[in-house]
Amino acid sequence: MWRPPMRASWPLDGPAVEMPFMKSNRHQEKELQTCLKALHSSTLTNQRLRKQTSKALRILHLKKRKLKASAANYQMLTSVGLKMAMRCQLLQTT
Repeated sequence: MWRPPMRASWPLDGPAVEMPFMKSNRHQEKELQTCLKALHSSTLTNQRLRKQTSKALRILHLKKRKLKASAANYQMLTSVGLKMAMRCQLLQTT
C-alpha cells in the first residue's frame, strides 16, 4: 500500500504519525542497541543487513544532530558508524 512521505511540515490533524525525529533519547538508544545486536548476528541476509545498517545509521545521524554531540559522544557514535560500514563492506565482498 502506498503511503505519502512523512514531512515535519504537515499539519497534525490526521492519525498520529510516528516521526523518527520525535522519538525520545531512550527509545533511540534502545532501537540502536537492537540494530547493533542484529548486525553482530551471523545469520543476517544481505537485505536484512542493509536494512538494519541504514536504520542504525539514521539513528546515529539524528542523535549527532540532536546532541550537537559532545566530544566523547561524537567519537563513540562515529566509531560505531565506522564499524558498521566496515562490516557491510566485508559482507558485500565475500
